[in-house]
Amino acid sequence: MQKKNVVKRMKEVEEPESVEITCNKCGKTKTAVIIAEKYDFVRDEFHEFLATFGYGSSFDLEYWSFDLCENCLVDIVKTFKYVPKGFRIDQQYPLVKDESKEHQALFDDWKNGKEWDEFRYKSDDELNNLRNLFDDGYIDEVIAKRKEEGENN
Repeated sequence: MQKKNVVKRMKEVEEPESVEITCNKCGKTKTAVIIAEKYDFVRDEFHEFLATFGYGSSFDLEYWSFDLCENCLVDIVKTFKYVPKGFRIDQQYPLVKDESKEHQALFDDWKNGKEWDEFRYKSDDELNNLRNLFDDGYIDEVIAKRKEEGENN
């Protein structure tokens, strides 16, 4: 009978660090795990803002840093008179020009409870020109829905 030597080795495992993120406006808190110096998806629900104040400001040479959850951020943005640059603009397929009259009109509609619809102010010709980006059936549905809504108004 042979004797076996059993060697046990301890493997050092690094536990991911976590951090609590709290919305400065409503107090909602979530725990985010830091992976490779970046937060996990929870960080995407919270947004960090930094405001710096220059010489002569009422807050002379201060800087503020705070987090807002998406709900509180939306509540604040809905108080804006003018559409923020880049708001609801798909950077890959921009259907609306940033800070245009159309963009402002869509923003005003959204603030007043309408669903965001980047096709709302497009003519049928403009919609037909989008067939290279979208399935023909989808554009046909958008046009048919618009005609149906026009007939019901």
